[in-house]
Amino acid sequence: MDSWSSRNGLPHNSLRAIAQTRDGYLWFATWEGLVRYNGLEFSVIDRSARPGLPDNGVGALYVDRDGALWLSDARGNLVRHGADGQWQQWQRREQWPQALIHAMTMDAEGRMWLLFEGHGLGCLWPDGRFDYFPPDDDAPLQSSFPRMVFDAQGRLLIGTFDGLIYREPDGRMHRAPATFGFPPGLAWPYRATDGTVWVVAGDQLYRLQGERAELVHRVPVQGHFTAMLQDHHGDLWLGSENQGLLRIGPYGVEHLPAGRSLPTGRIVSLREDAEGSIWVGANGGLFRLREILFSSYSHRDGLSGDYSRALLEDRDGSLWIAGTAGLDRMLPDGRIVPVPVVTPSGRRPSVLSLALDGHGDLWVGTYADGVFVLRDGRLLRHYGEADGIPRGHIRAIVIDDHGAVWLATQRGVVRLVDGKHAPLANEGLPTGVVMALASVDGGLWIGSVDGAVVLRNGKLQQLNLESLGGARSVFGFQAIGDAMWISTDRGLYRERNGVLARVGLEQGMPVDTVFQIVEDRLGNAWISSNRGMLRTELKTLNAVADGHGALVIERYGEIDGMGNAQANGSSGPSLLRRADGTVWVVTAGGVSMVDPARLQRFRERRTPPALIESVQQDGRPLAWSQREQLAGG
Repeated sequence: MDSWSSRNGLPHNSLRAIAQTRDGYLWFATWEGLVRYNGLEFSVIDRSARPGLPDNGVGALYVDRDGALWLSDARGNLVRHGADGQWQQWQRREQWPQALIHAMTMDAEGRMWLLFEGHGLGCLWPDGRFDYFPPDDDAPLQSSFPRMVFDAQGRLLIGTFDGLIYREPDGRMHRAPATFGFPPGLAWPYRATDGTVWVVAGDQLYRLQGERAELVHRVPVQGHFTAMLQDHHGDLWLGSENQGLLRIGPYGVEHLPAGRSLPTGRIVSLREDAEGSIWVGANGGLFRLREILFSSYSHRDGLSGDYSRALLEDRDGSLWIAGTAGLDRMLPDGRIVPVPVVTPSGRRPSVLSLALDGHGDLWVGTYADGVFVLRDGRLLRHYGEADGIPRGHIRAIVIDDHGAVWLATQRGVVRLVDGKHAPLANEGLPTGVVMALASVDGGLWIGSVDGAVVLRNGKLQQLNLESLGGARSVFGFQAIGDAMWISTDRGLYRERNGVLARVGLEQGMPVDTVFQIVEDRLGNAWISSNRGMLRTELKTLNAVADGHGALVIERYGEIDGMGNAQANGSSGPSLLRRADGTVWVVTAGGVSMVDPARLQRFRERRTPPALIESVQQDGRPLAWSQREQLAGG
């Protein structure tokens, strides 16, 4: 959720109305001017900025079929801001009340209907004629509520504190039929984009269907509801006087109470923008609920701790999640349960690495307590110093094609064959901290703080990374197609047919250190780093590695839903593509997940328009009406 107030861009904290024009601008009505938002900053349009405006206090907003923005002010004036950028004030006629217009809507004939606070109803014709309908005892518009809509029959429905009022096309006005069953008191209408008319009456929500009213929900609330919205998913949002925000959808009624994320006080306006974000205008400021791209899980969701180091999908679809607070298991139904792995002293170990062997047993490498082997979630065996495992960090575990288990330790690599330590005689193997292992096509790839080597058929090959970009620390390997991608402290390296290529800062990578890379089902490469998740097309990455084209890369972080932008490395697997196609990453704030297919749909649906707001020549602003010929260069 994002929020704004008079402390960071708004001229006033009460947002009476919200609208969006076709050019993508969002507009907000406040008592201290009209506010425009371009996605980055707010611009206040008041009498000082535009002297032609009659008053600073804006009461209502409406976007007509031509894309023009209409606004009313506290003195009953009406202003039209056309799609061409021109401003037009309508001159008040003799009967035009000098009162706040707190709602307006346009009918099929292009007539603008105006609801005056306590002063009845007005109709402005396209040719400038004005008809006025003062309130009377039979239709008590003197207690009107700022909501009115047209239904499919062309009837005008008006909200009041004394019930819902109908104005028929022939001019007759009457209360809603008693057969509707509305409770006495406040009732007001809302028309969704699909034409459905809803009525909020007391704590009850009705759907109008011709001459019937269907009771859909009863939502007890203190005070009353003040704003409504149906979003593009079909969910209904209700703003209340002092109880916050409610959403009614497939999962029932969800409540975002006032005082937690939202301020106490009245929600005055709701609007969904073209990107699907929900804007909430309240007495205490402006709020935006965004559809985030990542879902995150942390200690609040059941993890034993937030600092996660490794994750691994099991054959049954469950997910093992390891971190400094121990080992957890996310079951296929989404529940997270702790796994009772403890040291002989009864302490839960800090876990760095995970692997599954051919029997389905889970190997668990720890920070300082050796290796645990679990079968069906229960401890099968523990390996420690007595078994030839050096004391210290086990940052990676792999099982090769022959079933041997390889461990990345602080003192090089350790091999276990049939559960027993099998010493290695190869000279040139790393003897220091090893952080990454991969077993591919009979070769063992070993990454350490001193580079990378490949052990194949008993022979050792040194990868000369340092001469190509200066990499020393290797954090991960990932075989994709016919290439091995190597994550280092100097970007990504690609090894293909014995030839190395690099994609680093010089080629457009936004960070030096990357931890792991995976390919999603759509052909995109996801790369984890200390500064968020990176995404690019794999074909682009290969082209740049071949010396062609430019790297186009996107970076995601907390603003996109990650629990923490710091993805963790030097352990693993730290980045994972699951069987369902989702991509998971360990972070300093739990684990985060993104669905690339959903992201693709999001991108296709929500490409924002690009507008030029201002032009300057040598620091001098140019007016839009000014014709200027600029010299070349």
